[in-house]
This record gives sequence, structure tokens and C-alpha cells, in this order.
Amino acid sequence: MKIKTVDLTKIYKLNMSEIIAVKKANFEVGENQFVAIVGPTGSGKTTL
Repeated sequence: MKIKTVDLTKIYKLNMSEIIAVKKANFEVGENQFVAIVGPTGSGKTTL
């Protein structure tokens, strides 16, 4: 099995504002592959 995203976007609405947590993320993880998602705090790792 593989995991694939194409133009994945997550937007949070806060009152009259929009917070873009993930914008057009594209990636694919094939069988028997190991990946780590890293980045600074608030960059959308958990949301992804």
C-alpha cells in the first residue's frame, strides 16, 4: 500500500480570518519506505 497526496490543503477559519496550515502539499510514500515529517513549530506537521 502507498500513501499519496495531491495538492492537499488545510485552512482553519478564525473569526473573519483564514489560517493556511498546509498549502498544496504533494508527496508519495511507497511500500517499505520510511519517512519523517520535520519542521518548525506551527508549520502544519500534525495537521498533515
